[in-house]
Amino acid sequence: MSTSTEPTESAPKARWHQIPLAIASLGSLLLVLAQPPASWSLLAWVAPLPWLYLARQPLIRSRRPYLQIWLAGFLYWLLAIHWIRLAHPATGIGLLFLAGYLGVYLPLFVAVVRVGVHRLRVPIWIVAPIAWVTVEWLQAHLLGGFLMGALGHTQIENTRLVQIADLGGAYLVSALVMLVAACASEGIFPASRRLARPAIALAVAASAVGAAWWYGGKQLEQFTSTADAPSKRIALIQGNERAVWTADPDRDRRVMDHYMQLARDAKSIAQQSGEPMDLMVWPEGAFRTLLYSYDPKLANETDTSEAEKYASYGPADLRRSVDEFEVPLLVGIDRYHVISPIEEGNSSIYNAAVAVDRDGQIIGTYDKNHLVMFGEYVPLGTIWPGIYRFFPIGGVTPGSEPVAFVIDDVTYMPTICYETVIPHVVRRQVVQLTEAGQRPDVLVNLTNDSWFYDSSELRMHLTCSRLRAIECRTPLVAAANGGLSANVDACGRLLAVSLPMSPEVLMVDVVPGGHDTLYLRMGDTFAIGCLLVTLVAVAVGRFVGRS
Repeated sequence: MSTSTEPTESAPKARWHQIPLAIASLGSLLLVLAQPPASWSLLAWVAPLPWLYLARQPLIRSRRPYLQIWLAGFLYWLLAIHWIRLAHPATGIGLLFLAGYLGVYLPLFVAVVRVGVHRLRVPIWIVAPIAWVTVEWLQAHLLGGFLMGALGHTQIENTRLVQIADLGGAYLVSALVMLVAACASEGIFPASRRLARPAIALAVAASAVGAAWWYGGKQLEQFTSTADAPSKRIALIQGNERAVWTADPDRDRRVMDHYMQLARDAKSIAQQSGEPMDLMVWPEGAFRTLLYSYDPKLANETDTSEAEKYASYGPADLRRSVDEFEVPLLVGIDRYHVISPIEEGNSSIYNAAVAVDRDGQIIGTYDKNHLVMFGEYVPLGTIWPGIYRFFPIGGVTPGSEPVAFVIDDVTYMPTICYETVIPHVVRRQVVQLTEAGQRPDVLVNLTNDSWFYDSSELRMHLTCSRLRAIECRTPLVAAANGGLSANVDACGRLLAVSLPMSPEVLMVDVVPGGHDTLYLRMGDTFAIGCLLVTLVAVAVGRFVGRS
C-alpha cells in the first residue's frame, strides 16, 4: 500500500478536503444519518464515497493517514452505538473500547482497496464490495461478534432490495450498496479522462440494482401471505420494567405482578374479540420464578429435600399461569442448575426460555447459546470464577444447542436477546433443527432492551431480526421488555410493532411456515469467499510491491 509523506515547510497548508480525518469523517457522518434514529437511507449509497476517494488517491499526503481514518471509524461507532452508555455508568468506558475496536475496520477497508486498485490494477467497483464484505464478516465473528449498524442494514425499509439477503445473507445487501458507491466513484473521481471505465461502472451498478429489484419483486410475490392462510394468534407481552444492576429485593415480585397483570389484559382482549390465543410470549427474564434443577447424583451425597422444594416452585408457578390464562406459554426465565459434587463453581446459571403446553407441562427449555461479552460473561471467567467479584454481572453459562418447541403442531425456535444480531448464529440453529426433522415454523426472539430506553438501539436490534427472517424465510415475532415487540413476516416486513418504553399487549396473527433459501444451504459462503479473495489479493499485492 502507498506510504504517506510528511509535508515540507514550504508546502502550503492542507485544506480540509486534503486531510484524511476530515474526508473520512464526512463518510462516517453520512452513514450515521443513514442509520436510526434519522434513517435517511439514501445517504448510505453516497456515504462510502469519501472513503473510496481516499482509496483512489495514488498517495495520501498526510501524517499517519490510517490513524486519521481510524479516528473517523471511531467517530462513526461512537455516534451509531452511543446507546451503550445508557445501560450503566461503567458502560460508557465499554463504549469507548468497543468503538475503538470497531473503528479499526475502516482503515483496514481503505488499505485493502488501495492494494487492489494501485498494486493489482483491479477496478474499484470489484475491489470495494469484496473488501467491505470481508470486514463485516470479521466484525460478525471476532470477539464474540457485533453486526449492528452495518451498511446494508440502512436499506431495511427498501423491501424489494433487501430480499437478496436470502441468497448471501445481509452481507449481500451491504455489497450491493458498496458496489453502487464504488461505481459512482468511477464517474465522480475518474482516474483518467477516458469515458470507458465510468460507462462500464455505471452499467454494472444499474444491472446489479435492477437484478436485485427484479429478484425482490419475485420473492415478495411468492411469499406474500394471503388473507385465508391459516394463522396463529400470539400475544406478545411487553412490560416496561427498567433493568437494574443494583440489588433490589422487591424487584422480582414487582416484575411478576406487572407481567401477570398484562397477561390478564391479554386474556381479556382475547375474550372480548372472540378470538382465542394460541400462544402467549413473555420477554427475556420476565418470568421471575427461578427454574431450579439439580444433578440426581446429589441424592447420594446429601439430603435433597430442600433442593426438591426449590425445584418445585418454577413448574408450579408456570402451571398456575397456564391454568389462569388458558393458553400455552413461552417465557424468558432464569435457570439454575446444581451439579455434583457440591462445591464452588459446580453450579450454572442460564439465560433461558421455557415452553409450557396447555396442560401446564413443561415442553422443554432453551439455554441461550451465544452470550454477550461483558454483559453475560467476562473472558477467562470459566478459568477464574473470582473475576466476577470485580464486575456488576454474574457469570452466565452458554447453552450448547438449539431447541424447538412444538405447540399445537407449530414448531417455534426461540432466540434470546442479541442472538438475532449475528447472522450465522440464527442460521446455524435453523439448519441444525431442520436436519433433526424439526424445521422451525416461527422464530421467536425474547429480549430485554429496556437498558437503552427509547434509543436507536431498539430500532437497530429489530432491523437485525427482520434480516434474519429474510435469510431464513421464516416469520419472526419479538417480545421485548421496553420494546420494540413486533410481528415480522418471512419477507422481513413489519406487520405490527409496539410503542417503545410502554407496557403493551401486542396481539398478532402469524402465518407459520419456513422455506428453504440459498443462505440456509450455503451459509456464509459468499462472505467467506470475499475473505479468501481479500487475503489472496493482499498477499499478491505485497509480492507485487516488492518486485
